[in-house]
Amino acid sequence: MAVTFSDPSSGVSIALTDEYGLTANGRPPLSVVTPLDESGGGPLVVAPPPPPKLYIIDMVAKSFINGISAIGNLNGRPGSGTFPNLLSTFGNLPVPLAPPLPTAQRLSLFAGVSNLSPAFHQNPRTPAMDGSYRLFTRVLIGVNISGNTIINWTTPTTFMDAGQEAPFISGTINMTAPVVTRINASTIDVWWKGWGHPNNVFEPAFQYVALRTSTNIWHQVDVHISASGGAPSTTVMSFLGSAFPSRRLWINGIRVKNIAQGALSDLWQPDPTNPWWVAQ
Repeated sequence: MAVTFSDPSSGVSIALTDEYGLTANGRPPLSVVTPLDESGGGPLVVAPPPPPKLYIIDMVAKSFINGISAIGNLNGRPGSGTFPNLLSTFGNLPVPLAPPLPTAQRLSLFAGVSNLSPAFHQNPRTPAMDGSYRLFTRVLIGVNISGNTIINWTTPTTFMDAGQEAPFISGTINMTAPVVTRINASTIDVWWKGWGHPNNVFEPAFQYVALRTSTNIWHQVDVHISASGGAPSTTVMSFLGSAFPSRRLWINGIRVKNIAQGALSDLWQPDPTNPWWVAQ
């Protein structure tokens, strides 16, 4: 609904099309003239709001395996009963292991073998999409700011990537479309989630240790972007994810969150809301 400001003495009338001070052509009014002030000193002229300025907010989340220092416990859970020979896994011919190992030894064996791989020793120090991670998700959004108001925003641009688990072998990567919600005139909320599972070549090794449905690791980002004094600021409302592996969040190149991974055995604990995802 338009709001009209007018000055009876001068006949000046200005129509505003919304609560943020934009005229019908999308430009701030040159001035808004009000009636005489109480002292009778003449008309009061309210300065127009500053013109909007576009700012880009660049957010990057990574999930990565930073070595295996804590193994954890699977409490005797059964495994598939077959030991996946890497040479025969490609032909889908798992080799029986005799005699069967107890669960704790299977988990320890898995940890020992995995720790030999560079893919299990990741420590990303920058937001670059360089493969040093298991999951990579990125959201760029532009916000038009005038004073303490976010006038509008661009449709988010997204990127996603799955790091290599072995030469020429990568896991999967999935990402929701970012959800942008206006909180008030000054603040919007941006939310997204990324998830993925190991390459199918390697899943038999996990099942050998213990049967599981929780094949997907994940991270979930929720950030508020606010306007104040003509400039943006960000607040991380939450940075959730699977208990294993580690995860980090950068905003405009600055690392703002670092969540250390739990025990390796967490990969076999399903999330209560979704058995295909690893629990928090």
